[in-house]
Amino acid sequence: MTHIVLYTADDTQSPSSQWQVVSDQVMGGKSHARMDETREGVQLCGQVSLENNGGFVQLQFPLETILTKNLQPQEFEGIYLDWRASKEQSLALLLKTSQLWLPWQSYRQNATIREDWDRVYLPFSAFSPYRTRTPLKLTHLTKFSILVGGEAADVRLTVGEMGFYR
Repeated sequence: MTHIVLYTADDTQSPSSQWQVVSDQVMGGKSHARMDETREGVQLCGQVSLENNGGFVQLQFPLETILTKNLQPQEFEGIYLDWRASKEQSLALLLKTSQLWLPWQSYRQNATIREDWDRVYLPFSAFSPYRTRTPLKLTHLTKFSILVGGEAADVRLTVGEMGFYR
């Protein structure tokens, strides 16, 4: 299996500053989150609150600046992650493309993160359209996200490495 690393905590050339944190506060919710850079990787810490119609925190990684003519996602089978959490937690993994106009539209795959370090493989074929009928076109990828939401929860997860695999 071939891996192309897009982010790793071990590489000073792939700083965690590429990652971004978003919460439901953009829509008036009460969830909060922050991102910390640790020796182990980028860490999402926060709390999901259902108050004021809220309910999510999200760690996003931009793909559009990385994808070039030399690195085409359609040449890969999917995305892999090395990650862990402070407790087992269900979450959603999202892909966004330039073809999606509304913020709630995405392509989703559910996963469970565990307390021990784990490498997970997320085939592109397992991402399903969410609130869109537009088929996923890998040539239009713009963002990858880890979303924790839907129920009140404390969140502490760490991503040590992320990339494409084939």
